[in-house]
Amino acid sequence: MEANRIDLHLHSTFSDGLLSVEEMIGACKQAGLAVVAITDHDTVDQVASALEAGRKAGIRVVPGIELSVGHGEYDFHLLAYNFDPANAALAAALADQAQARRDRVHAIQARLADAGYLFDPQPLLAKAEGSVGRPEIARAVLANPANADRLRQETIEDYSTFLDRYLTTGQPGYVERRRLAMTDAIRLITEAGGVTSWAHAPWNLRRQADAEIRLRTLAEEFRAAGLAGLEVFYPTHSREQTKQFLRLCRELDLAPTAGSDYHGPGRENLFPRVGAWQDFGLDWQPDQRFL
Repeated sequence: MEANRIDLHLHSTFSDGLLSVEEMIGACKQAGLAVVAITDHDTVDQVASALEAGRKAGIRVVPGIELSVGHGEYDFHLLAYNFDPANAALAAALADQAQARRDRVHAIQARLADAGYLFDPQPLLAKAEGSVGRPEIARAVLANPANADRLRQETIEDYSTFLDRYLTTGQPGYVERRRLAMTDAIRLITEAGGVTSWAHAPWNLRRQADAEIRLRTLAEEFRAAGLAGLEVFYPTHSREQTKQFLRLCRELDLAPTAGSDYHGPGRENLFPRVGAWQDFGLDWQPDQRFL
């Protein structure tokens, strides 16, 4: 299989994506992809639908999830693949994470109200599918007519701008939530028969002056806990970053993974389409454990 025909990082309406599972698989087929994973946040509810849609489309779909995890002062994301979605321990952990997300929505509502922005959390919490995340809150703020003047005054025209200014770490509406520890999450997925890859690591370390050193130190620590891969090929990674991460994978015996993080229309500036990652012509092959 050609390495450029995979995308192991996609999101649907089961979390914060804008396309249904069927629409996402359709986009993957149109793009000529052969192996994909819909890795919705902290939920496996999409897996059965994705497997069925993939079967109909003639695309191999890998069971996937993107877990929100913590490690000391950091918030990270952990991609997981080929696990048993019905594993009891995993199901219990995800139920706890779903409650934590619901609690967080109310806490964010209070903080944004103090900052002068209003939204109704009930439609978000009543969603039939999946978990509620910050992008959905940002969209709800932009959709509320009561916020129109304030948004115009602050020249906020899209939800990603609001997300950056109000809902990221250190901003007025940001609220931490209960998370799995990274090492616990790695162990949980491993015991459910799956493999893990550290998602878009540079993004979470971007404000650290010694980000490159910390990334290596943390990768070594997570590798010792059972981490199997590192998301090397990603839309926002530069050529130099990609070369650095691929070299790190080889030194630490980690598998490089590739994904677009596509959420659907509306974030084309960062994640333009399915399969939109670059390997810059570097020599690599996908690890079969992830396919």
